[in-house]
Formats: sequence, structure tokens, C-alpha cells
Amino acid sequence: MSKTRRLGLGILAVGAGLGFVAGGATGLAFAAVCLVVGFVMFVVSEARGTTQKDAAQKSERVRETARVLVLLKEVHARPQRSGKFQEIGNTDESGLEFEVFLNCWLLNETDLPLQIVEPIQLTIGASDGSLRFAERVSSDLENWSLGSLVKDAQNGDKVRVVQEKLSELHTAESLECGVPRQGWLHFRFRDIRPSDFRVGPMELIVKDAMSSTHVGRASGPRHLPGKVWPCIPNSSTKGKSDAAGAVVTGRSITGNDSAFQVISKDGELEAYYWVVICKNRKFHEQQNIYSGHKIALCETDEFTPPPQMEPFTVRCDECGENQSYDASDLVRFQMPLVPNFKPHPLFADL
Repeated sequence: MSKTRRLGLGILAVGAGLGFVAGGATGLAFAAVCLVVGFVMFVVSEARGTTQKDAAQKSERVRETARVLVLLKEVHARPQRSGKFQEIGNTDESGLEFEVFLNCWLLNETDLPLQIVEPIQLTIGASDGSLRFAERVSSDLENWSLGSLVKDAQNGDKVRVVQEKLSELHTAESLECGVPRQGWLHFRFRDIRPSDFRVGPMELIVKDAMSSTHVGRASGPRHLPGKVWPCIPNSSTKGKSDAAGAVVTGRSITGNDSAFQVISKDGELEAYYWVVICKNRKFHEQQNIYSGHKIALCETDEFTPPPQMEPFTVRCDECGENQSYDASDLVRFQMPLVPNFKPHPLFADL
């Protein structure tokens, strides 16, 4: 019983008692005043209790019905060892770190605005049955970009790097009903295996201010290695590591002049090749950090124009498929020396 209700009942009792003792008109008037005051306090207490109860019930209903749709549209990972890019040779290799980038989409399906509270968590189930939690890396996406290698629009025999900025998913403002919010999140997994990253159940856990938990599961492709690379500045990039662990030197690789030079980790200038991009993209999209697997045809240099020839057939050195290509498909590409490389028969005399 509330304090106001107890006081109201006390006034009613005192008024009745004193009115009976005093008697006459004075006692009756005193009893009437106490009756009115006590009754008003009793009613106010009831009304206040009802309001608080309704508010509590409404809050409970919101908590029970709060729903945020969490979608993971893209998942990219950059494998590293001791802070440097690491090529994956064995899917069960241990001791790796994974810089994981998620393109997320949140949608509030509740009638009221919902405030997302930190921390947002990312988990993955390992093959040993354990649940691994990723470390959140905040406010550093200006150092990363979503990149790809494409043919230069003005010179088809060259390739250039296209970099797309990553916008971080902001949760400081409440999610309005029916208004989607999209952005990227950066996490870091330590000491997980590539096989666990590829197939382990991955979940993004989001909590709101009403203590409701919302879970999004990664059901689409997981790009490993991914297409999120360290940003390459537009100015001279000498000494900066590129996405594959090589060093970009001399020229900007984001402008129209895109036949950039690459130096290997051993300090040697890497060779130029005429290559074609394998058309069996479905096979290669999960295995290559760039936008396709490059099939080397012959060595070249930085300046020789592409050869003009009839359509020709090339067998991919990875997937084994034979595909037909035109001279317009040739791309000048700089990469490490290919072990035991033998030029394509049509290019042997170039």
C-alpha cells in the first residue's frame, strides 16, 4: 500500500472518530472535511498506482515485441600474421589473425524508436566446439577501402585499382521504425583457422536499451581473402604495402596512368605478364583477393602494345577449364615470377 493511500485512510478514520466524539454540528462538519480530504487522497493514490502499472505493462510489452532485423550483406576477411598479410596455404593453419569487415543492415520493426547499446559482438563457432569472440575495432575505417582491379577505361591493356570508401555503422542515434541503417563494422579474430572462418557459424549480436537481443547470422559468401584492403593514397606510395603484401612504388595507382610497378618482398622488381582473367568466376571468387584469377600467357614489359590475334583458347592452371578469349581480353599485369612458367604456344615468340 502506498504512503498516500495510508494517509488518506488515516484521515478518514480520524475524522470519523473525532466527529463521533465531538458530536453535534461541529463534529459533523469536522467529519465531513476529513471524509472529503481522505477520499481525495485515496483516489489520487489509486490513479497514480494505475498509471505506474500501465507504464510498466507498456514497457514490458515493448520489451517483448522489440524486434530489429540484423542482416550481414558482405563478409570480408584479411588473414594476417604478426600484422602482415599472410597467404593461406593450409586451411587448418593456426596462429593467424583475421581482420573481418562486415557490411551490416539494421531495420527497426518496432513501433517505437530503439536505442542500440554497445558493445556489438561478433562470434564464430570453431571446429573444436568452442565459441570465439572477436575484438571490436572502432573508428579506423578511414584506413581501409573496398577495392578491386579493373581494366582501365582509356587503355584496355592496363589495369587500375578502384577504391571505395567504407562508411562505419553508427549506432549513437536511435533506430526509427521502418528506416534502415547500413554501414560497415570492423572486428578482429585471433588464432582461428581458415576452415573455421569459412564454415563456422558466425553471428552478429546487437542489444537495445530495452534489454532485447537481436542476432544476425552470416549466410552468404565469406570472402577470404577479402576485397577490403589498406587504403592506398593518391600521392606517391613508395614503401607502402599493398593488399597482397607487395610494395607499391613510384606512381599513383588510382589515376588514369594505372600500369603501376610492384616490388617483391625481396626487393626485386616483379615481372610483367600478358594475362587473361579466367571466366570461371564461380570457382575463383572465394580464392582470390582480386576480381578474378589471372592466367599468365607470356612475359612482357611495361611499354609493348598488346598483340593483335584471332580468338584463342586458354586452359586455366587452377580450375582446369578451357575458355575462349579475344585480343581485347589481354591485360598487362605485374606479379611475382611464376614457378616453372611456360608461355602459351601462341605467345611463345612474342
